[in-house]
Amino acid sequence: MKINEVIDDREIKFDELADAQRGEPEQAMLRCQMHPLGAGTTNTLEHVGDLTNRMAQHFSSFQGQYGIVQDKVEKTLRWLTNEYGFERELMENLKNNYAYYVRKNDPRIGGKSFEELKGDFFKRWDAYSTAHTKLKVYNKVQQKARDAAVELGKRDFEMAILNLEYLKKVLDKGRAYYAEMAGQYTPEQ
Repeated sequence: MKINEVIDDREIKFDELADAQRGEPEQAMLRCQMHPLGAGTTNTLEHVGDLTNRMAQHFSSFQGQYGIVQDKVEKTLRWLTNEYGFERELMENLKNNYAYYVRKNDPRIGGKSFEELKGDFFKRWDAYSTAHTKLKVYNKVQQKARDAAVELGKRDFEMAILNLEYLKKVLDKGRAYYAEMAGQYTPEQ
């Protein structure tokens, strides 16, 4: 295979990955955001899930969107590692959202208990995780981005953080190094 054919194949496969992330994984994230309990911390799902899209989208032109990816990695790491505790904040937001909708007699609650709604909410996180597992990636940075979303959806915050920290180390080496890593293409991966 000639170098131009490899680059063309890479561009096609990377764009397919970007489009695939905008499919079911994006829809699963939106279902989390639209859940009555979902306000407050689901933006973390949005930004982590978007990483694979940004890295792959029109790679020959955008070179992995260094600035956008760097911003998303840094802010989601801050959110996940904040001193207050991401999981603590998540659970408090769920309880507060539930109490608010109960006080407002909001029909979205539909007489369900907090535990029922929490269970439904986290089933949506599980679906988000599962949707991201189906994304075919072609290099290590795409894998780490995908795996961060998978682990976040599973509520394995420690593993999500480790994947994001790997990406931060790559980004910290500069735009050129990041573009080199994000542009690697291993079709068999």
